[in-house]
Amino acid sequence: MIKDTWKTAAVTAISCVIMMVGFWLTQAKDYVTRVEVSDMIQTESPYLVDKQLVLQNINDMKQVLKDNTQVISQLTVEIARLRGELDKIGE
Repeated sequence: MIKDTWKTAAVTAISCVIMMVGFWLTQAKDYVTRVEVSDMIQTESPYLVDKQLVLQNINDMKQVLKDNTQVISQLTVEIARLRGELDKIGE
């Protein structure tokens, strides 16, 4: 009886190992690794396009702000010049 128990336990253990190897060979080898997922997120994510669009819009806004700042500076100089002329006329 004890011989049969050890034989059954050995057969069961060997069967489990064979099933685990079979599972690995058929299923688990196709699993994606953490590095592969990270690469996919960096290169294939639809949010990557959104990120580029947002960054482009920010750069466009920076340029518009820079242009507006230059125009405001020119207007400030012109206002100062006109004030000077008005002061001369008022004297």
